[in-house]
Amino acid sequence: MDLPGFRNAPSLVYAHRTPAFFLDDETPTGGFFRDGRASSLEVQAQQPFISEFEMGNRSAAEVITRLQASPATLELFVAAFGAQVLADPDAALADIGSALSAYETEAAEFSPFSSKFDAWLAGEAQLSARELNGLALYNNPGKGNCTACHPSQAQRYSQHPLFTDFTYNNIGVPRSWNIAANLPGATSPVSGAALDYLPQQLNRPADAQYPYQTHAYELAAKIPTVLHQQPCYCYCDRMGHNSLHSCFENTHGAQCSTCLKELYYSYQQHKKGKTAAQIRAGIIKGEWKQIDLLAAATMD
Repeated sequence: MDLPGFRNAPSLVYAHRTPAFFLDDETPTGGFFRDGRASSLEVQAQQPFISEFEMGNRSAAEVITRLQASPATLELFVAAFGAQVLADPDAALADIGSALSAYETEAAEFSPFSSKFDAWLAGEAQLSARELNGLALYNNPGKGNCTACHPSQAQRYSQHPLFTDFTYNNIGVPRSWNIAANLPGATSPVSGAALDYLPQQLNRPADAQYPYQTHAYELAAKIPTVLHQQPCYCYCDRMGHNSLHSCFENTHGAQCSTCLKELYYSYQQHKKGKTAAQIRAGIIKGEWKQIDLLAAATMD
C-alpha cells in the first residue's frame, strides 16, 4: 500500500454517464479509466481491488478472503448475491463491481449538477456580465474554443452538459517530474521498493473486449469532464493538463493563471511554426511566465 500510482484517479462523480467504448466514425470514444481500458463501470470498479498501487490485493481470491473475514460486509454480500458465488472468486469480484456500479449509478450524489451554470440553464440563476463574457470566450472557436473538447451544450449522453465528448486526445504537454513513477529509477518513499510497474502500453483493456489500440491513439487520454473537477490529475504528456503546475485552483474547475499563460504560450509558439518539442522545451524553461495574463485570458 506504499506504492504511488502513475497518475491521479478521475472523479467517480458523473462517471456512470460515460458510454461504453465504441468507434464513432473510426474515432475512439467512451470507455472507463483515462485510457478507456475498461469497457464498463462494473469492470472499472473491480480493478482497484487488484491493483498493486491501490488496494494491493494480489488476486480476486485474496479480495474474497478479506470479504469473508468481515462478517457484517459478508452478510450483506450473501444477501444480495448468495453464498455459492464465493466459491468462484472471479465471479464474486464481478458481483462486487456490479454492486459498486449500481451505487454509483443510482445515488444522487454521483450526479449533483449543482453548479451555478446548471442553475442558470434551469432558469434558476443569472450569470453576471463577466461570467457571460467568460462563457462566450469558452465557446468561441476563435478564442478559447474549450467547447471543442469540453462541450457546454448537452450531448447525446445526457440531457445535461457533461463538458466532455468522451473522445481521446494527446495535446503534447510535457511530462511531470512531480509524479514519482515518472522518475528514472524511482523508488517508494516509504519502503524503497522500485517503482517498475508503469505499463509499457497504457491503452490496454482490462477486459480485452475491444481492439482499438492504434498508433494514432496509443498515447492519447480520454477527455475528462470539468464538472466538479479535483485539482490536477494528469501525469505526463499523454494528458491534457499537466500536474507540473496546479491547473485547477479549486474543486469547481477554475483555471489558474499559470494554466492560461502556458496554454497561450503554446498557442503563440504554434502560430510561429514551432514544433511540439520546441514548445515543450520553452514551457520547461519557463518562457510562458512572460505572457500577459489579460492577453492569455482573451486569447488575443
